[in-house]
Amino acid sequence: MVRNSKTPIFSAILVSLAFSLGGTAQAFASAPQLVAIERSALIAEIERNCVERKLVDRIPSLVATFERRMTDNAQIEKTYQEIREMLAAASSVTSVQERAQLAAEVIEQAACPLNIDQGRHNTCAFAALEARTYTLYPCAAAALVKQVALTGRYITGGNDEIEVDAKNVHPDGEAMLHGYGSRSFASQLFQITAANVYWQRQDKDPNGIKCGRGDIRYIQKAGISCFRGDTGERLEIHRASDVVETVVDQVGTPMFEPCVALTEVQDVGTVLAQVPQKMFVIASKKFNKQQKYLPVKSMEDLRRKLSDCQSGSAMPLVVAVDLRRGWLANEPMMRRVTANMGSNQQTSRFPQGRLSNDVSNSRWHAVCITAYNLENDTVSIDNFWGPHADHVGDNAIPVSELYAAIALTD
Repeated sequence: MVRNSKTPIFSAILVSLAFSLGGTAQAFASAPQLVAIERSALIAEIERNCVERKLVDRIPSLVATFERRMTDNAQIEKTYQEIREMLAAASSVTSVQERAQLAAEVIEQAACPLNIDQGRHNTCAFAALEARTYTLYPCAAAALVKQVALTGRYITGGNDEIEVDAKNVHPDGEAMLHGYGSRSFASQLFQITAANVYWQRQDKDPNGIKCGRGDIRYIQKAGISCFRGDTGERLEIHRASDVVETVVDQVGTPMFEPCVALTEVQDVGTVLAQVPQKMFVIASKKFNKQQKYLPVKSMEDLRRKLSDCQSGSAMPLVVAVDLRRGWLANEPMMRRVTANMGSNQQTSRFPQGRLSNDVSNSRWHAVCITAYNLENDTVSIDNFWGPHADHVGDNAIPVSELYAAIALTD
């Protein structure tokens, strides 16, 4: 068994006792000792199930990083437990190799939430929510991945059964080759499930057309060309007698994204964390007056809200930003498409206030604000286009640049 060299001898003894005597030994253990028990048990389970030595060798370093970052021992212990149970399951809809990949990725993302990306998918809003969930409630993210990996379903705290398309519970081409800036298998499961947590609890599609609660599904089709922004993402209505309708926009084009609003991101975040949360979504006061979020009225108002959220431990925040303005307009990805987007043209195919990362069709994107430096008047931004697009620490951006991307001036 691989054991962290810092684990006390008493904790090592408890590892053996806890799993031979059930909960007896655990009842007498302190919170740090319970973390040590679960850590050792998890590493042992990974060694039993993973054939890739490089992956196994990375785990001690990742758990050390996770435990330095996360100060809540209960969150750490439960995160390890969820991953271990996923690996140890006797049966599941995913293979042992797929679950080993998931285990490593969940640990990595719990240790370094900045590594989360959306890849070639229009899931910026749920990538932002995923980064926030891994930062504050990593055991909730691990529980979601475990449930979907084992059963293909996710059960909410309200006992809603969310079904994930059978083809989407296995790694897509991007997840199989997971590398720099691409989306991991664990993120694939989280983002697809999160979109379905919203839509499978609704009785109207994005166009306001009524359907049965639970009939709307968000799926990702394989083998679809990304030409003209088609990533294979679809909203479908599954009606009786196996009739399936694809949700389309006003001109009959399929919606190549989850098509969610700020308020809906807040709702899904609360459902997944299963605890009440302060408002964590922020946008211009003009973004959509019918939605509830933290409205930004001016640059000074933005500074006040950032300061309040920083001191109130509400970070990370999910923020709606204009792809054509502020620091985003100078990102390499955006320079390639700016010529096709009018400086004052609302190009979104969707109702005002819905988020997208289809840069050819929408001006709105979601990122996370992870920190505010009052002294330097800068904000750290976690974007989901790969590490090169993040602006954190010494690479943080001025608040004025963030405000320029938030403010609606046209």
